[in-house]
Amino acid sequence: MICWFENHSNNIMSGVKYVFYTSTVSSRNSGIYLEKENFRDSISLYTTRRLFALNHHWEKHDDLFLAPCKDEEK
Repeated sequence: MICWFENHSNNIMSGVKYVFYTSTVSSRNSGIYLEKENFRDSISLYTTRRLFALNHHWEKHDDLFLAPCKDEEK
């Protein structure tokens, strides 16, 4: 194990608080062990989550990564 990659929330704006690396398993326990085999994937996910979360120009800041909200009917 290289470290623990915590990826707790699916909410875009939660990327700043709940996506991080730590030396041991976090108390949230919603992540994966970072190994040689998944190193690039976890770095890509971490970078993407952080970049999206730091962009404050979202119309719907609660949009989800895997389950996008449907547009409201007008």
